[in-house]
Amino acid sequence: MPYTLEKLYRIYNDTSGDYIEVSPDGDSLGLVEIKQMELGKQAGCVMLSPEQAKILASILIDAANQAEELEKI
Repeated sequence: MPYTLEKLYRIYNDTSGDYIEVSPDGDSLGLVEIKQMELGKQAGCVMLSPEQAKILASILIDAANQAEELEKI
C-alpha cells in the first residue's frame, strides 16, 4: 500500500481560530496553494507556480518592512 506525506503550514489567529494554510496543491499539479480559512470555512484561495510563490515571498517581506516604516511616521 503506497503512502504520501504532505507537509503544510498554518498561521493561526489565536483569538478567532481563523488561519492561513500554505501547502503544495491538493491535485499534485506542482503548484503552491494558499487558503484563508474563517469560521471553519474556506474564505479565499490562491494557486501559484513555484516561481510565482518565490517572487511573492520576497514581495511580502518588502511590503511588511514598508508597512512597519509607515507606522513609525
